[in-house]
Amino acid sequence: MDTVISVLSAASLPVDLVDPMTSAEFTFRVRASRHTVEGTQVPMALHLTDSLGSVRLLDFILPVSKKQVAVVSLSVSDGSLLAMAAALDSLRVGYDTIRALPVDYGQYSCVFLILGTATTGFHSLSFAEATDLANYLQKNGNLYMEGYLPWYYANTTQLQSYFNYTSVKIPDYTYAQISGVKNTFTDSMAFAYTAPLHHAIFSFVPKAPAYATFSNSDSIPENFEIACPAAGYKTIGTFLAFDGLAGSTYPSTRGNLMKRYLEFFGLNITGPFPFFHAAATQACAGKTLDFTDDSYDHITSWNWEFPGGSPAFSTVQNPVVRYDSLGRFDVTLTVSDGTNIRSIVKRGYISVERCMGQQGAATRPGLRIFPNPVSGRVTIELSGAGNEQWNVSLFDITGRSVVEKHQMPGPGNCSAMLDVTGLRGCYLLRVSSATSLMTRKLIIY
Repeated sequence: MDTVISVLSAASLPVDLVDPMTSAEFTFRVRASRHTVEGTQVPMALHLTDSLGSVRLLDFILPVSKKQVAVVSLSVSDGSLLAMAAALDSLRVGYDTIRALPVDYGQYSCVFLILGTATTGFHSLSFAEATDLANYLQKNGNLYMEGYLPWYYANTTQLQSYFNYTSVKIPDYTYAQISGVKNTFTDSMAFAYTAPLHHAIFSFVPKAPAYATFSNSDSIPENFEIACPAAGYKTIGTFLAFDGLAGSTYPSTRGNLMKRYLEFFGLNITGPFPFFHAAATQACAGKTLDFTDDSYDHITSWNWEFPGGSPAFSTVQNPVVRYDSLGRFDVTLTVSDGTNIRSIVKRGYISVERCMGQQGAATRPGLRIFPNPVSGRVTIELSGAGNEQWNVSLFDITGRSVVEKHQMPGPGNCSAMLDVTGLRGCYLLRVSSATSLMTRKLIIY
C-alpha cells in the first residue's frame, strides 16, 4: 500500500528574513494516497532552521480525507440507521452516525436524516432545526429526509419547499408492495414493505423539477418518495423506512438503492476517479505550468479545460499550459475508463499575477490587510493606487465566492472594510483592477 502522504514540492524551502510582528506565507504541496481511508488524520512535522543552525520542530495534524456522508438519526428506532450503515459499509463509503442536533452539515457532501416513520417515537423539526438544513441546501447541499409526519401533518417549515411537492388529504391507501418508477434511478426495483405502518391518507405529488421514485401498484399509483434535482441542491423526500424495504435479489437490494442515492447526489462510487495537480497554483503572467494527472483506474482518455490558458483545451495526459491574462482560473479534467466518464473541477485553482520585472509591475500599489487573523471586520488599504477602479473579493478554499466585488476607487490611497462575522477558516482575499491582481490569505476565527 502507498504511504498516506507524499510531498510534491521541494521538501526544503529557503525563506527570506521576516520582520517582527509580520507574517509570510510559504506553500508545500502534498498528495494523499488513493488508499487513504475517509476521515484519516496524519501527524506531520515542520522543521524550521535559522541562519545559525538552530532547529525548531512544529508538530501538527493534517486532515487528509473527510467522510462525505452523515447519517443523522433522531428517531427512537435505530432500524433505518443500522440498515443504512450496513448498506454504506457494503459500498465501502465512509460515514458519520449522529444522534443529536445541532450538526455542522457543511462538512458533508450529503446528509441522510431519519425522523421516524411510525406514529410514535418520531422527531418533529423545530423552526431553527429546519432553518439550519435549509441553509445547508442553499450552499449546494444534498439531503435525504425520511419521515411520515413532515409531508402532510407537520409541513409548516421553510425546509419543505426544497422538496417541491404538494400534499392533500385523500382516501386511505396501503403500500405493502412498492415499485421503482420507470426512467428514474429506481427503475426496475421492487420491494416488499415490511414496516408496521404501511398506509396513508395523504397524497405526495412532485412539482417540476422533482419526480416520483417509488409508488404502489394502484390503478392510479400513489407516490412514497420524491427526488428533486434542483439548481444548486438535491433532495430526496420519503415516508418509507429504509429498513422496511425487503429485497435480496439485484437490483432490488438496499445496498444497490443506497448506491443509486449516492450517485443521484453526485458522489462517485464506481469510478473512474479524476484527480490532478499543478506544479504550482500561482504563476506570473506569460509563464507556463505543468499539470499532472493523478486519476485512476484504467484511464483511457483525458479532456482538460483551461479557461484563461493556452491551450484552452487538451487531450494529453499531462499538459503544459501558458497563462497570459491576470486573474483566477478554473481547471476541469474529464476522464474515461472506456465505460464511465467522470469530471473534477477546481474552482479558482490557478492565480495569475503580474510579477516584479514585468511591464507594469512597478506601478502595482502597496497592499495592507489588518487585522489578520480577524474576527468581525477586516480593513484593506491600498497605497499608491492608480486612477482606476479596484475590486475586493473573498473566496473560500474551494474557490467559491463569499464576498463579491466590494469596490475601492483610486487614485492615491484608498481603503475598504469587510464584515466577515460568521465566517470561520482560511480564505483568499483578492484585490484586482483592470491591470493588476493581488491575492492574500485571510484567516477568520
